[in-house]
Amino acid sequence: MLALEAGKHVLCEKNFTVNAGQAKKLSTVAEKKQRFLMEGLWTRFLPVSVEVRQFLQAGAIGTVTRVFADNGLGMDPYSDFLPGDLMVVKELAGGALLDLGVYSIHRVLQAMPKTNRRPIQILSTTTEYAVSGVDETTTILMRFAPSTADGPEIQATASASLRAITDPDGETAAVRIQGVERAVAHPVAVAMSDGPTGVSCP
Repeated sequence: MLALEAGKHVLCEKNFTVNAGQAKKLSTVAEKKQRFLMEGLWTRFLPVSVEVRQFLQAGAIGTVTRVFADNGLGMDPYSDFLPGDLMVVKELAGGALLDLGVYSIHRVLQAMPKTNRRPIQILSTTTEYAVSGVDETTTILMRFAPSTADGPEIQATASASLRAITDPDGETAAVRIQGVERAVAHPVAVAMSDGPTGVSCP
């Protein structure tokens, strides 16, 4: 806020803010000052992210019907983090949702058409880290309106966990985007009825 008030452009490390009210205040000031304001979510600019977006926009998997995005560290909050670690301190916006879940939510939203990124229904559940009250695990279920006149509703799950690991083989994030014709998964591959084929990603 101080940088915006001073007339500076701002690229802010995620998470952008702790709640929507704070984000609206920042956006209002940025607009008033005519300054650039953006959350610096680095994964959005990875070559693989750019290619997946292009892949989806080209209609390569057909209409998106379901998205699953998970980000889990596989750590024990009670033994792997020091008491003041920002990952487990509520006042520092710690916890699974604000530190890890932003990536999962972003993956869901980037899979949606630009005109259909507001869910019509959201349900969520959390497991609390008792020491500080932050969320140890959070799962969000989202329902989106059909993106085409005759298409199905789109279902999405965004989950994040300090304790659970996404992939026992060592990957700490996983995404699966399913369409009426194909699916894109991470590591990026296309699942087809006659077997998977790779997607070339730099």
